[in-house]
Amino acid sequence: MKKQTIITILFILVGITGQCQIHYRLEGNIGMPNFTGIMEVRDVLMQQAIDTIEVVNGIISPKEGNLPEMAMCVLADTTKVTVTIDSGSHRDNRLTLGTLFVDNGTIQVEGLNGHGLKQSGTPIGDEIAFFYHRMAEIQEKIDGNHPSPEEESTERKTGMSALLYDVISRHTGDVYGINLLVNEGRWYLDDTKWIELRDKLMRDNGEYVRKAPNLVDDLKRMAR
Repeated sequence: MKKQTIITILFILVGITGQCQIHYRLEGNIGMPNFTGIMEVRDVLMQQAIDTIEVVNGIISPKEGNLPEMAMCVLADTTKVTVTIDSGSHRDNRLTLGTLFVDNGTIQVEGLNGHGLKQSGTPIGDEIAFFYHRMAEIQEKIDGNHPSPEEESTERKTGMSALLYDVISRHTGDVYGINLLVNEGRWYLDDTKWIELRDKLMRDNGEYVRKAPNLVDDLKRMAR
């Protein structure tokens, strides 16, 4: 009986270890020194909170946790306010900041930039920095050529298409690839390349995609 119990415990421990594939540590600052409060780390695709952090004068109190895979998140203030729009009013988070990719290692949040929260310290942080650096190079090249509006549009699409195909091809197994395909790829990739990458993403990461509410339907609708 004792032997069976030990074996059962070992199987449970192996199962738990298999599910927690990444260990993260969040630290740094959100770029808003006047903010103090509790923020949810909210998984955008899975539509759920994965953790909470304390922020004091814009500084994140270091927080560690485990996840089964990388997550694309926003930081949402837990304080709710009433938001009024034409169709009525509703309660919403007072402050929401993003996007933040939570991956294995120490994630250093470095305030805000034009694209949301800036992060470093992990491989995905390096990849994000590479992507924006290449975007800037593409724009610099266009500016140096002084093209007409039509030529500028063509040059940007050509440069961005090559960049996106390269980066997404290396990230069809994680949420960064999903993010780029959905939010950038639909504007710059031609139909053939977009569908090719979508199909590769489904082969490499289909289990995750099928778990995310509405994501499969969204990808089907985007297939032109």
